[in-house]
Amino acid sequence: MANINRMLFLFSLPMLVISCGSDSEVSDQSIANTLPEYQLTAADSFGVEFGDSISMIGSINGFCYHNNGSILILDRCAMRVRVISDDGEVTCWGRSGEGPGEFLFPYGICVMQDGRVLVSDSQKREVMEFNVSGNYSGSYIIESEESVPVYFYPVDSNSIVGTRMDTEFLEDQILCSYYVGRFDSDVDPTVKYAEIVSDISSPDFYTEMELIDFYADQNGRVYLVSDNSEYNIKVLSAGGSVEYEIIQDVERLPKSGEQIQLEIDEFEEFALNYQINLNDYKPNPYFQLFSLIGVDSEQNLWVQRFDSENGFIFDVFDTYGNLVFTVSVPGFSSDIEMMFRVDRNGILGSAAEPYPRVYSFILNRE
Repeated sequence: MANINRMLFLFSLPMLVISCGSDSEVSDQSIANTLPEYQLTAADSFGVEFGDSISMIGSINGFCYHNNGSILILDRCAMRVRVISDDGEVTCWGRSGEGPGEFLFPYGICVMQDGRVLVSDSQKREVMEFNVSGNYSGSYIIESEESVPVYFYPVDSNSIVGTRMDTEFLEDQILCSYYVGRFDSDVDPTVKYAEIVSDISSPDFYTEMELIDFYADQNGRVYLVSDNSEYNIKVLSAGGSVEYEIIQDVERLPKSGEQIQLEIDEFEEFALNYQINLNDYKPNPYFQLFSLIGVDSEQNLWVQRFDSENGFIFDVFDTYGNLVFTVSVPGFSSDIEMMFRVDRNGILGSAAEPYPRVYSFILNRE
């Protein structure tokens, strides 16, 4: 799959260079057939093809559980946050505008441990605070000149871990500093976990972007991936030290020549639209192997392993990096693009086809 959508908003993508100590523990396992294999079952779903403005989702640009059991959906197309309570009642809040609590280009959403809802807006350069009913209480972070974190996860009632980009305009180039950091209600990070610094016109900058993934749990632990075509995850403490690594022996899946050329064509169109002078862009010749999905209530890390032949597959690791079981999702074709999210409140998935819909799942261990 082409990664052009990740390039359209540089300031919202997780990009990093990872520096690790040599004394970290390493969990090196192969995907074993003897592990327990469980299944996800869809318990409920929300979204209709045609209907009123409350039930019909325009786009799913973020989704998560609230601590009270409701599901929040960030719908950029409608400039709304949709709230589905645990008993199925649907409410909406938010609107387009430049005023307090209004949206210009909402990008990310999360729920803090104390129940506050954060919504980032890249054009307003603000991370806004709301309660679950949509009452605006002010800015968690605001920046008038640069940018704010727009893709993030909560780590406690006061802090998030997310990405931010700073730019420096020099005489003959534009330098971009893109990093994953911990933010404590301030635009400047208290901890930088990793960083990429490059000329915005360098194609290597975008190639590195495509390989990066990260997640942060509510204990402050950060999970970093520097190359998603290699199954290697570094697990960091809240302070940034490496606790252990997860390494799996999984075959790399090569892209076809047609797929590579399509990515080149899309990238050239992106560069033209944004008036960036780029040359010699070379996509990664391998598909993304996996994606970090989240950490559940038992502190297990969920990793989606991309396997076109076997549908949606998840590897689940305990807090020591041991692979403890795998999970499949019967009844859902891998031809449909889906995104998943796991946290201590449950398991969610979203699909854009044939129309936007969010699913809640339960894990069957029988």
